[in-house]
Amino acid sequence: MIRMGHNPALGSMRRASGQEVMGEGATYRGVALKTIYFASVALLSAVVVLIALYWALRPVFEAVSGGYSPDPSDVNRAMGLLAAVLVGGMVVGFIGMLGTFFARRLIPVFGTIYTIGQGAVMGVMSGFAELYVPGVVFAALLATFTVFAVMSVLFFTGIIQVGHRFRSVMRMVLISVLVFSLLYMLMIFIVPSLFVMFTNNPLWPLLSIGISVVMIVVASLMLLFDLSLIKEAVDNGLDKHYEWFGAFGLVVTLMWLYIEFLRLFLKLAALVGRRR
Repeated sequence: MIRMGHNPALGSMRRASGQEVMGEGATYRGVALKTIYFASVALLSAVVVLIALYWALRPVFEAVSGGYSPDPSDVNRAMGLLAAVLVGGMVVGFIGMLGTFFARRLIPVFGTIYTIGQGAVMGVMSGFAELYVPGVVFAALLATFTVFAVMSVLFFTGIIQVGHRFRSVMRMVLISVLVFSLLYMLMIFIVPSLFVMFTNNPLWPLLSIGISVVMIVVASLMLLFDLSLIKEAVDNGLDKHYEWFGAFGLVVTLMWLYIEFLRLFLKLAALVGRRR
């Protein structure tokens, strides 16, 4: 068994709490229940947003399905609501994520805030993705849970061993992904002409699909990272508060994996459509 003193990640958890383990320790059941809680909050947020968007966009959909142009005021109102939900969801999610870093004892609160915001963003993305490619949301969900199940089996059966070196590499990879994503967004907003030049390249669809595949691989490996921290928290008998850490990290990775699968399937559908 790996002890606390040999695990820097868990060591930082204990230092963040400022106290040793007291009372009942963390359990897999506790982590599972808290994971279900965070996932349910995200799902509820997504459903509420989808219902609100449906009623806001209903006049536009009815006009399009009826074969005539929608009222510009309806379109403007719908687009304003859409932008507000997307920006608001990202801001709320960002605040929640910051809170989990700087107020670790309040992770149940800030984790809930994050899942509400991210759930809203996922609801918007899923709704429009489903309109574009019917069935793509189910496919992305199925792929996400399949990868999670496979990674869990590989990890808990010992087929894949996760050590300190693996965690160090994954931290570096995650930082690289974050830097790449930031530069990508800056390119879109600051140098849009450069972004247009890239996207107009005939090889861009294949390159974009390749990027999505890489992101999915990284997110899948991050599941192993999360599962290893959960296992060691349970094995070392950490305080039950750390169940929230494990559950939150796992849900964040699962949501990231779902979004990447959704993007990949949309890109594949677009590529197939172009070649027909």
